[in-house]
Amino acid sequence: MKQQYTFTRQPRHVYARLLGSLLSGLLLLLTGLNAQAQKNWVGTTTNWNTASNWSPAGIPTASDNVVIAASATKQPVLTVSALAGSVEVQSGASLSITSGGKLTLNGSRDFGSGQTTAFYTSGTVTNAGQLVIGNTSAVGRYGLINKGSFSNETGGASLSTDQPAMVCKTVLLQESYSPTQGKSSSGLTQRWES
Repeated sequence: MKQQYTFTRQPRHVYARLLGSLLSGLLLLLTGLNAQAQKNWVGTTTNWNTASNWSPAGIPTASDNVVIAASATKQPVLTVSALAGSVEVQSGASLSITSGGKLTLNGSRDFGSGQTTAFYTSGTVTNAGQLVIGNTSAVGRYGLINKGSFSNETGGASLSTDQPAMVCKTVLLQESYSPTQGKSSSGLTQRWES
């Protein structure tokens, strides 16, 4: 016995709505893939490369925005090479990069008033290793914004950025500052705030 099927043609607006929903979903998916995740330092030890020191758990990657808060019992010490999209050292917090440590940043965050940067500190940063900012991609308007204490220690420490640094307090550069794009070490963009 043969079965008969009857098909009815749907109005065009049904297909247009379906196509619009699919395109909207695809756009949201693609936008979400480009968003940087945030990693918060919780500090069960001082080791940057310990997954349990971060929330959510896991060592930061080049696509993560890192936030180091003063509330952590132990503050991070970087002794090996590490990556992040951006780093924020909040007031009362600290970050130490030892002579064997290297932190490379190739992302940025907006800290208000158009102050996009890869490295923002209102805390204390001591660099005896390498801090590399923007060696493979743009890092915002400024490479580094310091509103706390930043010290590039003697003995081989280096700070290199392809963007100007915005200095709101003092950046102590006892060793090398290596700006690119023809800037000299006096090419630090300085803006003093009280």
